[in-house]
Amino acid sequence: MTEEFEDGNLIAKTEAFLTFVVLASWKDIIIVLKACETLSRWAENLQIVRRCCDSIAYKASRDSSSTGNVVSEESWWFNDVATLRIDHFMRIMTSIRAKAEIIVQYFEKEEESDGQYKEQRTIIESLVSILPSQNGAVLCKFLLQMLKTTMVYSASPTLISDLEKRVAMMLEDANVNDLMIPNYKNEDQGIMLNSPEQRTVHNTDVVQRILDYFLMHEQQQHQQEKGKTNVSKLLDNYLAEIARDPNLSITKFQVLAESLSENARSCDDGLYRAIDIYLKTHPSLSKHDRRRLCKIMNCQKLSFDACMHAAQNDRLPLRTVV
Repeated sequence: MTEEFEDGNLIAKTEAFLTFVVLASWKDIIIVLKACETLSRWAENLQIVRRCCDSIAYKASRDSSSTGNVVSEESWWFNDVATLRIDHFMRIMTSIRAKAEIIVQYFEKEEESDGQYKEQRTIIESLVSILPSQNGAVLCKFLLQMLKTTMVYSASPTLISDLEKRVAMMLEDANVNDLMIPNYKNEDQGIMLNSPEQRTVHNTDVVQRILDYFLMHEQQQHQQEKGKTNVSKLLDNYLAEIARDPNLSITKFQVLAESLSENARSCDDGLYRAIDIYLKTHPSLSKHDRRRLCKIMNCQKLSFDACMHAAQNDRLPLRTVV
């Protein structure tokens, strides 16, 4: 089989065929790589998988460069690459340019599939691990979508924490609907949600951690109050949404509301609205708890209309607005 016996033997012919025929054709590379999925050990030892993946990455990167390094949903090569097994896909994506857009598309494809639980978890963790590290490489909305999915499949705590930190760095770009992360019940791990706080509709602990990471980042970067002002509006809208949950404890609501400093809010109308919704949803609160809740807001920062509404609001403790 080798050239030691005679020129032009099987190994030389196979090598020539692989180099000049298979690796020169996009269609043939995909066919060979798909076939290697059932011959993993042999294909790896013979370097067939590595060479096919390198060739695909080169061709795809060359196409990305010719289009300004932007990959559209109509990229001629994505549909083929998306059919590959996750480990082969990972090899290609570690070398390819403009990989963020492709990861997004692969992730969206996987979300629509019906794979096994463990297999899906492996795929999601793999995709998160190869996300470009640059801030803004992907949208905050997509990061939050990935965060929800990693929680569904009980991904590693370290990976979830990394995603939370990345969301925190882009929190100003978040939308309140994207922050509404369901409180998943993980039956596979035998976790029973018994206490009222565990039965809340949304997972407020995740948002609390994201807020904490955001404040840490702002402090390290010595950012001005502009970013905090934008996030305060987002937080107040989020509080107004979760306030409708009858199982949300006053402590969790209060801690979230007080996460930002008082100067972060130029106006407390949004906070007042959230507090009013919470009081309406929890009519059995004691006078002490209602006073405790209302101390969060600064009545001097209410608009005239909000101040008039508060003055006539029976749900507020007496003399809340003077």
